Amino acid sequence: MPVGAGGQVTVYNGSVGSTDIVVDVSGWVATPAASLGPDGLYNPVVPTRIADTRPGFQVGPNPTVGPGGVISVAVAGPGQVPANPVPATGVSAVVLNVTVVNPASAGFITVYPAGEALPLAANLNFTADQTVPNRVIVKVGAGGLVNIYNGSGGAANVVVDVGGWFISAASAAGGTRFNGLAAPNRITDTRPDLQIGPNTTLGANGEITVAVAGTPGVPAFNAPSPPRAAVLNVAITGPSAAGFLTVYPADTPRPLAADQNWPPNDTRSNLVVVKLSATGAIKVFNGSPGAVNVIIDVIGWYA
Repeated sequence: MPVGAGGQVTVYNGSVGSTDIVVDVSGWVATPAASLGPDGLYNPVVPTRIADTRPGFQVGPNPTVGPGGVISVAVAGPGQVPANPVPATGVSAVVLNVTVVNPASAGFITVYPAGEALPLAANLNFTADQTVPNRVIVKVGAGGLVNIYNGSGGAANVVVDVGGWFISAASAAGGTRFNGLAAPNRITDTRPDLQIGPNTTLGANGEITVAVAGTPGVPAFNAPSPPRAAVLNVAITGPSAAGFLTVYPADTPRPLAADQNWPPNDTRSNLVVVKLSATGAIKVFNGSPGAVNVIIDVIGWYA
């Protein structure tokens, strides 16, 4: 989220009732003028599944996470699953989508660097039998690992997809810098009565292409410094059946990854940090046997 006047951000409650808010900070992005060195540049990748603890779907060595349990996932260095596109060295932090699947009881998940103490923070919260994801930007810990803590009284399965990585001061890989919009800009709304953009409701296993480059506040794909990745808020509403959403570069095959999961007749959103195609576009896939509407707001981009 871009920082506003006085170093502040505003949180608005768009409901008729009151609510409490909990905010945990995971890091900060320097302005180009304040950047002290080459570290912190971002490299997006095609979303890739690097951990799945579910029996029968297992990716990586970790089993189901027991109550109060911790697993360590290799995001850099030795121990990575073969398909992990993150390099073994020169990585300071990673962008993950972390999903909890069918937990036995209500609780929360905390993702933090290996070798550090468990912090007072949570990355996602869940009820029993719920499947829910959240985007996580986390510093890489000792041995290229991040820890995932199950703060519940029952077992839970966890799925982890990686979407990109930030370089450390020791890396010569280079990368892109974050550029935040002054205010989020809605570029897609497939709801028939509120439609923004050319796309309509996604049918069962349907897919749409969304141009991000060239939308208000975002450079065109052929600009001198074109956008290479985008930070989006992607919401679904009114699904007729349970399913999932995958957001990925428009010029690559659809990966084994998910950015959103939902039950029927739900409305929910997730932050998405996604690599763009060479023409600055993304694809959005509806992995459901029913229809769903999708809403996309641009928060910023990397170039």
